[in-house]
Order: sequence, then C-alpha cells, then structure tokens
Amino acid sequence: MKGFIQPAGEAATAGEGVLVLSAAPALGRVPGSAEFAERYTRRFGPIANYAANSYDAARLVLRAIEQAGRTKGGLPTRSEVVAALRASHYQGIAYNQPVEWDAKGDNTAAVIFVNVVDGDRFKEVGEITREDVRN
Repeated sequence: MKGFIQPAGEAATAGEGVLVLSAAPALGRVPGSAEFAERYTRRFGPIANYAANSYDAARLVLRAIEQAGRTKGGLPTRSEVVAALRASHYQGIAYNQPVEWDAKGDNTAAVIFVNVVDGDRFKEVGEITREDVRN
C-alpha cells in the first residue's frame, strides 16, 4: 500500500480514483485469517498483503512433500511432490473455497479482489472469480 498510495498522492483518489487488483483478500474475510494476522503481527510486526497467500502456499507444499514421502516410504522426487500437490484439497486462510487444481494446473479457488483507495488503505469493493472470467 505504501508503495502505491503515498507516491500516487491525490491522483489515487481524484475523479473516479483507481481500481487496484489483488490476489490477496482482506484479512478477516476468510475464517482463520484474522487469527493468523494477529499471531504474525505479534511475532514479526506489520503484516504484508500477501502473507495469508504465502502461508497457504507453504502449508500446501509442506503437506505435498509429507504426503509424497509417506506414499513412497522415503525421500520423494520433485515429480512425486508435484503429483501430491495436484491431488491435494486444502482449505486455507486466503480463499473461501478449498484450493484444488484443474487439468491445466490452475488453482480453482483463486480470486482477484477489486479494491479502491480509501484514505491510506485499500478497500475491497468486489471480486473476480473463475466463473466471472468464463462468462
């Protein structure tokens, strides 16, 4: 936010303002995300806007490594980890829907959030889902 709102100054809100697209939802929107943000802030300081997505991504990869290793009974290969990742179904804190993968490898839960500048922060005003893009 600071990297955009402060340098843009008045231009960010003049006229109709600007729309800012983000893959990161507002914290507190998805169950568990507000608690995560609280713990994160206490331990590391101010939270960045992609922290919830990063947390989910790390959890997904670690779970895939663990699953692939358990299935193999030893150290898995990269392709075994990728296969385990693509077979996963994970409800994280970044998206309302569980993370799953389509045949192309795209995250079916991914959403693009539409924000406007509201004072010194972004405010969500909408979202674009896979279904919106298809229609």
